[in-house]
Amino acid sequence: MTDPERTIAAQATAAGQGAIAVIRMSGSGCMDILKQCTPAAFTERLRPRRATLVCIRDAEGAAIDQALVTWFPAPASYTGEDTAEISCHGGMLVTDRLLKRLYQCGASPAEPGEFTKRAFLNGRMDLTKGHMTMTILLILWVSAIVSSFLDNIPFVATLIPLILTMQSSGVDVTPLWWAVSLGACLGGNGTLIGASANVVLSGISTRHGFPITFASYLKVGFPMMLVSVAISTVFLLIRFG
Repeated sequence: MTDPERTIAAQATAAGQGAIAVIRMSGSGCMDILKQCTPAAFTERLRPRRATLVCIRDAEGAAIDQALVTWFPAPASYTGEDTAEISCHGGMLVTDRLLKRLYQCGASPAEPGEFTKRAFLNGRMDLTKGHMTMTILLILWVSAIVSSFLDNIPFVATLIPLILTMQSSGVDVTPLWWAVSLGACLGGNGTLIGASANVVLSGISTRHGFPITFASYLKVGFPMMLVSVAISTVFLLIRFG
């Protein structure tokens, strides 16, 4: 169980090479941490939801990078907490140095899905208004559609702490585990890139003179995926509705 009082930081954009990277920091200590790694009086120039240019410095005062800092005071932020987003130059060297500096100043590394978890706990994510049936259907169908086009592992990894948080508050989350399992599993059948098995089979088929294109697979696979998820919907509604 993570400490909700700690200030967390992590890279919000994909790791690796890129022109720009964004580092997100959330928690009550954001402003104090910014004061430690930026020139004096910089934080006084910050305005809500406006990007401000600043040189972020290491413990010796040497420049790490010129970055844009956007300030989102609570509760008008993604997490509902004081939040700062640092847009810096991309590349692993710059982002690693910036993160190490934030950790040195008091931030803690964010766990997978922790920003979303805090948003949920602070009432920033409440699409279904606590209605369990709607929550089941939302998780099922979103999991299926996302898993058709993107890797479902990061998506499921984000949902797990949210479901565990609901469980710790006394909610019976059994139907939610069913929903995310069925959605993420069946959704992979929707497109050629939805599952590793699809890609492997396509390669074998092509080598034997029967190429399967993304479009040709989509015409058959996506409707079949929708049918299977619709059947799963009926099952979940009968069992848990």
